[in-house]
This record gives sequence, structure tokens and C-alpha cells, in this order.
Amino acid sequence: MEKRRSTRQSTKVFLLILTLVFCPSYWKMEGQSQKDSQWLVTPGEALDLEKGPDEGRYSPSRDVGKELTIETITEAGPTVRVVQPKENTIHSPISVTIRFTQRKSPVNLSSLQVHAQKWVLGSFRGNLDLMPRIMPFVTKKGIDVKDQQMPKGRYRLVLAISDQSGAKTEGRLVFEVN
Repeated sequence: MEKRRSTRQSTKVFLLILTLVFCPSYWKMEGQSQKDSQWLVTPGEALDLEKGPDEGRYSPSRDVGKELTIETITEAGPTVRVVQPKENTIHSPISVTIRFTQRKSPVNLSSLQVHAQKWVLGSFRGNLDLMPRIMPFVTKKGIDVKDQQMPKGRYRLVLAISDQSGAKTEGRLVFEVN
């Protein structure tokens, strides 16, 4: 009887240790909030982007250590401006603030599109739709992404937004996460 009790207790301790080691979602580090574990791009998605189709060549040396700005493709719609970060080399967790300003007609936030691409072997690859993750950070003024994790690497975000008359602005934002 005593041996059975000892075996059951050992089994319970073993299962508890397995749970703590292999299922970290069951426990939380002190001071860690739910927000701390959110990913804008997960490590798995970053790998998938690397395997994606070639989205265009780019010269990475031209932007290293420079101010983070949006390269405008079309600008008939709202003005798009990066407020934060100031430089194009950032550390995870990232915070990004982008402002939209009415040009002719009011901004149509429902037209916003944001896709991520990853730099691999001389070109950007993949096309990950970030809107489901960015929507909680969208305000009338723009996008205020706070404390989101991203794997290391060079990324290009492609943003598109229209005004209420249908005029569209599209731009690209290139940055490196260290």
C-alpha cells in the first residue's frame, strides 16, 4: 500500500514536470503579461515567407542605418508617414507608429491593407497578410503597434490605404529586426 502511494506521487510529480517543461502555456513567468507573448510575425511564418515567391530585387546596403521612411509607390490617396521608429534597424519587441492624413477626401480605414515580406538571398519573398494582427492597433489617426515580437531579419511591409473617394496610396517600409 505504501509503495503504491509512493509510485502514484512519483507519477504525479513526473507529469507535473512534463507539463511545465513541454507546455509552457500552462504557466506564466512573474511580471509577464499576455501582451508580452504576441507575435506580429511568428518564427514559423518568417520561415514560410522565406520559401514564398520572389517579390522583387532590392539593394539592402542603401538603407542600413538610415531613417525609417515609406517608399511611396502611388500617392493619390491619404498621406502616410512613419512616426516611430526613427531608424530602420529595430529590436524585438517592436513598436511602430504610422500616421494617415487626409489629402482630398477623408481616410477610409476599412481599405487598409498591410502585408509582410522577408529578405532572402537578394530579394524579398512571400506575402503574409498582417491585417488580423494589426486591426487592434488601428486608430482614426493611423497604426500604433506596441510591443509585438518579430524574428530577426530584414522585412518589407507593403501598406495600401484609400480615401473615401477611392484615391489610393501604396507604400513600402523596409526595416531590419536585430
